[in-house]
Amino acid sequence: MNKNDLQVLAGRNLQRCRTNAKLTQEQVAEKAGISTSFYTNLERGSRSMSIPVLLALADVLQVSTDCILYKESSKIHTANICNLLKDKPESFIIAAEGVVCALVKGFSPHQEEIKNS
Repeated sequence: MNKNDLQVLAGRNLQRCRTNAKLTQEQVAEKAGISTSFYTNLERGSRSMSIPVLLALADVLQVSTDCILYKESSKIHTANICNLLKDKPESFIIAAEGVVCALVKGFSPHQEEIKNS
């Protein structure tokens, strides 16, 4: 993957993560300490970012840096769940574990087949 491809992939991922977080470009830029125009260019895939900016964006969007830099995968989603639970009290983590257990027990393999159709 060349630099251009990585910039485009990161841009798409930033847009997806921002949309999922229900934030505007302006909000993300302000919270990350960068200009809105720079952030807009990142989403367009026309600019690259430094490691400190990558870390700031991941923190603002509450995702792992992998979510920004790589194609979607189950490992990235697992890392994102861990990132969301970071700094939460133990009682919250225990409750979240219970919710995940209930989801796993109620998940049917047939649902995955429908999703992928």
